[in-house]
Amino acid sequence: MNEHRWHKLQRVYNRIFFSAFLLGAAYLAAHIYFLQNDPQVTAYYSKAVHSRWEGTENPEGRRGDILYRDGSVLATTRRLTRVVLDMKLIREGGDEAIDGIVRMLSEYNGGNDLEIRRRMLASDSRGLEILRGLPAASAREIDDRSFRGVTTLYYLERYYPCSDNGAPATVGFYSSSREHQLGLEAAWHNELRGIPGRREFMRDGSQNRLPGSMQTVAEEVPGRSLRTTLDPAIQLICEEELAAGMEQHNPDWGVAIVMEPHTGQVLAMSSAPDFDPNNFVAGKLFDEQGNLIDQQNPAVHFLVEPGSTAKPLLAAYAVDRGWISDSQRFICNQKINIGRYWITEAEATHYIGDSSGVPVADIIRESSNVGMARIAMKLGQEQVLEAYRSYGLFSRTGVELPMESSGRRPNSWQDEEIKWPTVSLANSGFGQGFSMTPLQLAAAYCVIANGGYEVHPTLKLELEDTAVDGETGMLLVDNGNERVFDLDSGQRRVLSEQGCRRAQEWLRNVVVEGTGKKAIPERYMKSLASKRDLKSGNPRFLPAGKTGTGQIAGKDGKGYEEHAYLASFAGYFPVKDPQYVIVVMYSHPRRGVYYGGSVAAPVFSRITDRISYLAFGERAEVPNET
Repeated sequence: MNEHRWHKLQRVYNRIFFSAFLLGAAYLAAHIYFLQNDPQVTAYYSKAVHSRWEGTENPEGRRGDILYRDGSVLATTRRLTRVVLDMKLIREGGDEAIDGIVRMLSEYNGGNDLEIRRRMLASDSRGLEILRGLPAASAREIDDRSFRGVTTLYYLERYYPCSDNGAPATVGFYSSSREHQLGLEAAWHNELRGIPGRREFMRDGSQNRLPGSMQTVAEEVPGRSLRTTLDPAIQLICEEELAAGMEQHNPDWGVAIVMEPHTGQVLAMSSAPDFDPNNFVAGKLFDEQGNLIDQQNPAVHFLVEPGSTAKPLLAAYAVDRGWISDSQRFICNQKINIGRYWITEAEATHYIGDSSGVPVADIIRESSNVGMARIAMKLGQEQVLEAYRSYGLFSRTGVELPMESSGRRPNSWQDEEIKWPTVSLANSGFGQGFSMTPLQLAAAYCVIANGGYEVHPTLKLELEDTAVDGETGMLLVDNGNERVFDLDSGQRRVLSEQGCRRAQEWLRNVVVEGTGKKAIPERYMKSLASKRDLKSGNPRFLPAGKTGTGQIAGKDGKGYEEHAYLASFAGYFPVKDPQYVIVVMYSHPRRGVYYGGSVAAPVFSRITDRISYLAFGERAEVPNET
C-alpha cells in the first residue's frame, strides 16, 4: 500500500514537473519569438552588432574656394594629416617599438623627441593624437614605414594664403569647430560648404579596420567656389597705403574702398587694424595684450557722420532739381546763430566772398559750412531728406556681407511729420547729424562718377561649380557660370547727365584749386605744362573729389567726443572718364593733424598714383590730353 502510494505521488510530481517544463519552454519560445519580432528590441541589438563589427566614416565635402577676380586664391581648403597612436598595440612591441616610433615621429616635429616620448608614456589611449597638420607627402612616408599601432588620418582645414593682406575683414574666416564668423565666408556659407560623404567598413575583435572592407555608400560633394570682384593688385595697394596712414596718424581705425562706378563692383575693401584669419582657424582669438581681436568690418558695420563729403551730394541734387540755381549766391562771410547754437566754418578765419555772397561752386570748392547750412535751410527738410535718400544713404546697399548697417537719420528725423529743429536742418547741409557707412558714401559718389545712375555695391563676380583632383586635392574650376550684372538691365537715374557734369566740375576744382590739393597724385604733377597752373596737367592722371572732416558722435549718443574727428576723402579717378571711385577714412587721427585734406587726401593721392600705373602702364610722361 505504501509502495503504491509512493508510485502515485511520484507520477503526480513527474506530471507537475513536466507541465512546468512545458510552460517554461512555451514561455521561453514566446519570449524569443517576441524578441525576434519586436522592432525596438531588434533595432537595439542590430545597432549593437553593427557598432561592434561595423564602422562608418563621413568624409567632409571640400569647402569651395574664395578667389580674386583673376582666379588667384583668397581662401582655400587644405588637406592635412594627423597621426594617431594605439598605445596598447605599441606597448605590446616593447621599448624597442616605442623608441622606433619616437625617432620616426620626431623627424616631423622639429626633432622634439622628448615631448613625443612623454606624451606616449603618459597615455594608454587607443586614439592618442600625437601630431597634426602634416602634409600628404609626410603622411605617405609614415604609412610606408608600417609601424604597428600608428595610423594617419586626413582632415580638411581652411587656409588663407594672403593672410592679413587679403581683405581679412571682407573675406572673413571659417573654422569647422567655430563655424563661420564674418564676411564672405558667412554670407556665402551655404554655397561654399560641401556635402559630406559616407563610407562603411568591417572591424575585427580589436576594433581595427579589416583591410579591403571599405565600401563607399555616397561620395562627398565639394562646395561651389566664389569668384569675387576684388582685384589683387588694387587690394594690395589699399592695404599698404592704408597701413602707412595708420602708422603716420595713429587713428582708431581706417578704411579704404575702391569701386568700379558703372557696375558697383568692389575692387578693393581694406580696413585697419587688420588680423590674420589663419589665427582664428587655429583658435587664437586674442592679441598679445589679451584683448579679443576685433572682427568687425568698418566699411559696412561702422556708422559715421560724413562731414563735408556730403556737401556735393546735396548741392548737386538741389541744383539738378531746380530747387536752387548754380548761379544763386549765398553769404558765407559770417557765422550763423540758431538759438543757443553757432554754425561756423572749420577755421574761424575761413570766410569766403563778401556781402554779395558766392555761388554754389565756390561753396563746394572752399568747403563752406555756413554756405551749405544756408542752402539746407532754404531747401527745407522734405527736399533735404529726398536728396540724401536718392543716393541710398538711409538704406542698406545690399552688398553680400552680413550685418550691414543701414545708416541713421537724426533722432528728430524719425517721424517725418514732425518739423526738425532748425539747427538739425542747418547741420544736415554740411554732413552733420546723420550717419552712413563708408560703403554707402562710395556708392553715392559712383552716381556722380558714372553719369547719374544708382549702383548697388557687389563683391560677387560669379559662383563656380567645382571638381576635386583626387591626387592633389586642388579644385578644377568650371567658368561657365553667370555674371552678377547685366549692364543693360536699366538703372535708376539719380542725377541728369548735365547735373553730373556740373558736379564733376565742382569736384575737379576742389582738387586743383580748393581744399583737396593734397589728393593730387605725383604722376599728375609730373605732367604739368606749367608748375604755376595746376590745371595744366594731363587729365588722365588727375582725380576729383571732396575732403571731409566730421565730428565723432559720443558713445552715449549725446553730443560729440571732444577733439575727435573723422578725416575722409571721397572721389574718383581719372577726372576724365572715371574708372575708379575711392573713399579713404580715418577715425580720430592723433598726431597733430585731423583734417581730411591733410590726413586722408595724401593716402588717396598715393592710391590713385599707383593705380594709374596699373591702368595706363609704366610711361609716366604721356602727351597732355584735352
